Amino acid sequence: MKRIIEISLSLLVVWGAASCNPDDNNSKEPDVPDTPSETIVIDGNFSDWDTVEGVVGCTLPADANPERLGLKAIKFFADADYIYGYAEYENAVMSLEGVDPSWDGNGAWTTGVPTPLRIFLDLDGNPKTGMTCKPAFPSIGAEIGLELYQYMAVETGAVTLGWSQCNTLNVKEGAEDGDDFNALGVQYWSSERDNYIVNRDNFRSKISGNSIRTEFAIGLDYCDELKGRTVNVSVQFMAEGWSEKGYLPQDEKGYITIQLP
Repeated sequence: MKRIIEISLSLLVVWGAASCNPDDNNSKEPDVPDTPSETIVIDGNFSDWDTVEGVVGCTLPADANPERLGLKAIKFFADADYIYGYAEYENAVMSLEGVDPSWDGNGAWTTGVPTPLRIFLDLDGNPKTGMTCKPAFPSIGAEIGLELYQYMAVETGAVTLGWSQCNTLNVKEGAEDGDDFNALGVQYWSSERDNYIVNRDNFRSKISGNSIRTEFAIGLDYCDELKGRTVNVSVQFMAEGWSEKGYLPQDEKGYITIQLP
């Protein structure tokens, strides 16, 4: 009986050694492709933008306006609740030297100069309704001009969202479809939707060398003007002194179309 057990154990050892042989092709684990993400998570980890299916976007073209190179790339994706946005742009924030960290009472901000991203949303698919943004986007008709005001945190050096502002046509002041967003008196600060369409929990940003990468989520529940299942979007990047540093897309059409599920 003892002899039978010894033989059985020997066979098990030999079989185990053979099964772990690195030269055995059957022992190699098969390549498993990355599982596509179902949606984007706003967490400052931008890798899901490379795996989720249905992302649309664009980068600076080879013949881009040499004076408008601040905005490097944009991407968008939508699910049933949000439009997710990604932007990579030039780090145009001023030095923090001499900045008073108590500017807003909690030491969380700032250089004092906002560098907003402007996201223009054509929510009804009609270029003849809403605002234009000249000269960058003369043909889009945006129902909402969303501005994300960002500041540099003094203690951490991180980019944070100060607030998000929702601008719509100020009809009470005589604004009409097709008016330029930049014209005095045209935009209207729709305060009931500020910090709701994009809130601080739905915004993350990181500095990568001379560029900043940002992701954010636009709540569809607050896009009252939405009609249909497509949204046209254009993005503009403003820097110090409210000068335009870049815009995308830089093509004749001037917007990207997002398909809602």
